[in-house]
Amino acid sequence: MKDFPRLAQTMSVALKALQMYTEAHPRTQEAAAIAHATLVLWFSTHPKLQFVVTGTKVFVDGELQETRSPHVVGLAKLVAERGISGFTFEPGVSPAEYLVFLAALGTRPQVLEEQGGFEAVLRAAGVLHIKVAQTRYQEIREGEQSGSGDQAPALNPAAPAQGAMSAGDLVKFLREALMLSITQATSAAEPAAEAGPGADRGRGKGGGQGSEEGRGLESAAKGGQDAGDEQGPGPLPGFGPADLSGLGPVGRELGLGEGMPSPARMGVLRQILLDLPPAVQLSLLASLATLPDHPAGLSLGIRALAGEVLASATSQALAEGISWAQLQGPIKDVLRHFPERGSLVRALTARLTTSGQDASQAELLLHLLEWEEMSLEAKLVKVLEDGFFFELTLEERLALLRELLDLRRFDEFQRIQDVLIETLRSEQPGQRLKATQTLAGVAHWVEAPGLPPGAEAGLLEALRAHFAWEPEPPVLRGTTQALESLLTALVHRGEFHAIISEVQELNSLCAFLHEDQPWRKEALGQLCAALIRPELLDAAIDRTFDPDRKSVVRDVHPYLVFLGAPMAQQLVDRLGAENDRTRRGRLVEAVRSLGSVALPALQEALQSPAWYLVRNALTLLPEVADADQVPAVTPLLRHPEPRVRRTAVRALWKLAGPAAEHALLARMKDTDAETLQEILFVLGQLRSESCVGPVTELAKDKRVVERLRIQALETLGQIGSPKSIPVFLECLRRKGFFSSGEPSAIRLASAKGLAALQTPEAREALKRVVEGEPRGAERDELRLILEQRVEP
Repeated sequence: MKDFPRLAQTMSVALKALQMYTEAHPRTQEAAAIAHATLVLWFSTHPKLQFVVTGTKVFVDGELQETRSPHVVGLAKLVAERGISGFTFEPGVSPAEYLVFLAALGTRPQVLEEQGGFEAVLRAAGVLHIKVAQTRYQEIREGEQSGSGDQAPALNPAAPAQGAMSAGDLVKFLREALMLSITQATSAAEPAAEAGPGADRGRGKGGGQGSEEGRGLESAAKGGQDAGDEQGPGPLPGFGPADLSGLGPVGRELGLGEGMPSPARMGVLRQILLDLPPAVQLSLLASLATLPDHPAGLSLGIRALAGEVLASATSQALAEGISWAQLQGPIKDVLRHFPERGSLVRALTARLTTSGQDASQAELLLHLLEWEEMSLEAKLVKVLEDGFFFELTLEERLALLRELLDLRRFDEFQRIQDVLIETLRSEQPGQRLKATQTLAGVAHWVEAPGLPPGAEAGLLEALRAHFAWEPEPPVLRGTTQALESLLTALVHRGEFHAIISEVQELNSLCAFLHEDQPWRKEALGQLCAALIRPELLDAAIDRTFDPDRKSVVRDVHPYLVFLGAPMAQQLVDRLGAENDRTRRGRLVEAVRSLGSVALPALQEALQSPAWYLVRNALTLLPEVADADQVPAVTPLLRHPEPRVRRTAVRALWKLAGPAAEHALLARMKDTDAETLQEILFVLGQLRSESCVGPVTELAKDKRVVERLRIQALETLGQIGSPKSIPVFLECLRRKGFFSSGEPSAIRLASAKGLAALQTPEAREALKRVVEGEPRGAERDELRLILEQRVEP
């Protein structure tokens, strides 16, 4: 049949001419005459012309045709879309009959159906030599075909095959085989299906956030569910691709050949398929490509019933409460395998309309499949000029926007975003729902890859306004998700003043509402809760390490204060884990900026095993707490780390003041030298006479290292009690040949302490010491101390 592509070409040219011009136009007449002449030439070597389409195969007079010819492929598509499986031209076809056939072939399927179908149009025009075949084939006569899968199904009826099993056995056998194959496949696929519908298709690059929540909102937007439904539609239970390649023996056991089954067997097959559960029916139709090539009758029979099975499955699933959102994916998977998808959708629409069910979604599915095959430019025309954007699924909307973003088609992206923002003011909750879902996905791209210049500011402004008035909680959820993504981006960019401003403005806008709307307050709480996620707290804390300390104090510290206690806890935790001393200093400054808000976190830090965290907490505690914290600090005077003990001495003094004296005196005889120095310093600041006795003992004890005795004498001078005069004089004794005395450093420290008392008695005592001192360097130093005015 090598000459058929030429005949198909002349038919295609004539059809195009008929569509562009009238029947009487010279070009139409010329093209039709050439096509008719080519057909007459065909009859000179062939008794007839039989054209049959089955699935993806095309047969002419029973022989499989190469489908590389665009004219043959185009003709097959036209035939399939018009609800017929083929046609037969018999010798004697007149030019008028041929023209009627071409006109019917070029008529839109919907119009053709309104006229009663293809066959009715031919019959009404009195066409006698052209026959069309409907989609229900019949089995060939015995002996007409061999076992080849490349032979066409016959269009003429035949007697049933001999020796076939009974109808009851056939039903049981085939149903069990089909159910077994499909059930095994769908059971294996269910773990993957739990990820959600569309999870493996991945067409939308940005659909990922908020995606599960988005599907829940999308289901309400589709019109089949309550707008308050918060749960996204899960996968259709029981649906999944199946491997039907093992059904070959079943077909042979049933006596099926390489052509169409007989009418009787088609009836049985219809009964089997229509009795299957909806999910199994859809799984079967979506898996037809896996049916074995032999016997071909099995595939041909099931394909012939595909429209009826699809309509039955969909109608029954909807009646059982399955949503269109759940059915959309499986039905699209089925339609992708059928070039004649238009006729399947029309059959589905007719069935749903007859059943009183929503049929609008069926036509939408066809549009969505066409959408997938469009070029980007065609999609933009359909979206921007035909208003098709909200007919798309959420994944498809986001996929288009992301493609525009990746291609830097910023003008088109902005135009669609403007449509989305305008839709936020729609009176239809379903439309607002779709808009907020889509904007929630767009907001995920603020950080990477980034939005076009100006798009982010407009988006933020629109979402802020919408947040304050949206009356439907499910719709508000999408806006909240979008705002959360935008605030997250601001944190990562360090735009902290903007975050504070946005949250405060949202608070103010919500405060103006007269109605009590707890769900709006919950949404606002969700935004605030998002800001205190650990990763965002850390992102803000990392900004405190900026080399410009002034900018940190100006820009970062106010944000830390704004976040309050959660930030304080995170700062203290970071302080405990930070090994770099400089960075720890910055963290201490950050905690200090929080004031009393940091108290609970600091109290917890006092119990940390990290000594430096305890020390830093002790350093900060007096700045944010009062004497109530003394019981928590006192035990730390016995901390195993000396640096903690020394810091605890000062913290106790700052918190308790004079009340710290008792605890400090109790530690004087049981601590290390460095801590004792800290205690002496604090006692000198307290100037309590009750401390004189223990400090005096320390000053007089020659077993104590000299530097501690000197500091004890200095402390006595700071206390300024006259009771200290005897110890000063004792420590001023000069060494002799036969008497013990004190080293020069101790004597000078005692003189300074005596002079620090600034009493006549102390001055007179020091004067006597100087006068009794032999000439020399020490006497000169003592005299100098006497003549100097010592500040208390």
